[in-house]
Amino acid sequence: QAYIVMEYLAGESLAAALRRTGGLAHEPVTIAAIVGQIASALAAAHRKEIIHRDLKPENIFLSIEESSRAPFIVKILDFGIAKLAAPGAGGSNTRTGGLLGTPVYMSPEQCRGVSTIDRRTDIYALGCVMFELATGRHVFIKDASGDLLVAHIIETPPRVSSIRPEIPAWMDELVAKMLSKSPDDRPSSMDEVVSEIEAFLQVGQSEFASKVLATGALGRIATPRKRSSAPVALSGADA
Repeated sequence: QAYIVMEYLAGESLAAALRRTGGLAHEPVTIAAIVGQIASALAAAHRKEIIHRDLKPENIFLSIEESSRAPFIVKILDFGIAKLAAPGAGGSNTRTGGLLGTPVYMSPEQCRGVSTIDRRTDIYALGCVMFELATGRHVFIKDASGDLLVAHIIETPPRVSSIRPEIPAWMDELVAKMLSKSPDDRPSSMDEVVSEIEAFLQVGQSEFASKVLATGALGRIATPRKRSSAPVALSGADA
């Protein structure tokens, strides 16, 4: 019989955490620690010429792991529409005029349906996620998907500091750069994003998870209950 073996993750998605907390403007260290983990994981994928293309809070999971000293470890899920960017790679499901992704987080070039999507489209999407972590809202707020696509292509995104002035200046600048319309104006790689976060947190990327505040808003994920090994007696109604 065919079957699939998957890793079991206990915790919650970043989307659920944002609904619970409404944003993390007062916790820039936690924002940096989360984004740094995402960027370092995507940097590894990009080195294998894999582009996610659908990065969003629903696809980012805050995983509680008993062996870790950190409140949670960030995991990236759902590479279902990932594109192989290697020259000559077969099986790509990108085509000119085809739209794949989630409009709230799609880069301008992705919104236009161009076939030359590269790692910088993930950088734009991560900028959208970082904006949402800092402000508690999306970059563009529109009623229709088509309006969102147009906004990503032609509208100037608001600065994080215009909504949450308490955000550090470096973070405001980094998000603005990641949300640049032209891919050439964004950070050249996820490694560049990681370097900025390392400079702020004063730790290497392997220590990003340890910088999340255990007492902070996102550190209070409900710990899953352990499954008891004791036999369970069923009543007649349960049976």
